[in-house]
Amino acid sequence: MKLSPEAAARHRTRLVASLEAGDLVLIPGADSTTRNSDVHHRFRQDSDFLYLTAFDEPGAFAAIRVGEEGATFTLFVPPRDPAREVWDGFRAGVVGATERFGADEAFANTAIAEELPKLMEGASRLVLPMDHGATSDRVAVARKALRARARTGVICPSVTVELGSILHEQRLIKDEHELALMHRAGQISVAAHRAAMLAGRPGSSENALEGLLEGEFRAAGAKRFAYPSIVATGSNGCVLHYHENDAPIADGDMLLIDAGCEYAGYASDITVTWPASGHFSEPQRRLYDAVLRVQNAVVDAVRPGASFQLLNDMACRLLLGEMQQLGLVDAEASIDDLMEAKAYQPYYMHSIGHWIGMDVHDVGAYGENRSRPFEPGMVLTVEPGIYVSSDAEGAPEELRGLAVRIEDDIAVTADGHRNLTEGLPRSVEEIEAFMAPARQAK
Repeated sequence: MKLSPEAAARHRTRLVASLEAGDLVLIPGADSTTRNSDVHHRFRQDSDFLYLTAFDEPGAFAAIRVGEEGATFTLFVPPRDPAREVWDGFRAGVVGATERFGADEAFANTAIAEELPKLMEGASRLVLPMDHGATSDRVAVARKALRARARTGVICPSVTVELGSILHEQRLIKDEHELALMHRAGQISVAAHRAAMLAGRPGSSENALEGLLEGEFRAAGAKRFAYPSIVATGSNGCVLHYHENDAPIADGDMLLIDAGCEYAGYASDITVTWPASGHFSEPQRRLYDAVLRVQNAVVDAVRPGASFQLLNDMACRLLLGEMQQLGLVDAEASIDDLMEAKAYQPYYMHSIGHWIGMDVHDVGAYGENRSRPFEPGMVLTVEPGIYVSSDAEGAPEELRGLAVRIEDDIAVTADGHRNLTEGLPRSVEEIEAFMAPARQAK
């Protein structure tokens, strides 16, 4: 499934409502990227461009001209080329840009240099991504052409505004359609994780589970994974962004799997931790229960007015209390003293979460010291963890080499929150009961 042109039209309407008459918005699409020789990576459209146009072909460019009576949406697209389409697939072309994607006017992308000065003429402000070199170059050429006609009364826009400063705040607040897509992405990923829990066992391998997960994503209609999957067995889970995914799974290992699909342009992000044998050892159980208690408490605290700053402080304090019980930090010290010393850092090195949306680490400001209050429509991850490396000096021997992270995608609602990735067995008892039939069948 893809983001619909109707949804993109709603997004454009929201954007225009925050702009001024005389603004010209320029939105570059992504280009295809070469993997090697004449082989390309699978194309992924720029998120801002997809959000505003739903157009999913490389080499496109869009403009929105805001007037007193409304806005005009212009698309520049790759032209139809039947000979190329035999190799690369169907293209919408100029006709498709208007008929299927709602453009008021459309041109081949070869006409950008000719048409851009016409669009810019008389505009009071340019709204564009400041750090996009190709767009800056195009604007510079168009400005030069307009300034050459200044004595005839042509007005060239002299004010520029960063597109992201406006659009990314809009993208941060998801509408109901976007939340439905994110829920679907989450549920596809939940089903894939459940399949991995049934299939993964001692004697299998990280790469086998990676293939299973990503195959489940595709089979359920997700076009791609949202980020490179992390499938870590044993002490590999202590590497936060572990991507080797090629180790065998040994008896007694726990699996830490951080994987999520992208569905219709929207990401999911889930981490599960479970025992390959189907049964937690006593040290594994104690570490897992400690992290789950913290995750449950922090998720319960998600509501309008809360913030990442609040959640992270809460998570660190709760994790320190759990670490005291586990023998990882000084059991006699006060939590305040341990917080001041950042005594959690050897075992918890990251923050409690991040925005998620079209990008897995999504756009939108966090506020000073991540203090921005949550609002309905925001979606964030909650992902506490404890990682005890194999060479962690001072850690109890039975905990060394163990890693647990538990992560869900949480939407802020008017009266609290909604878990978009609900449906996974999460408690020790639920996990062991879920995995038992598959292990018994084996």
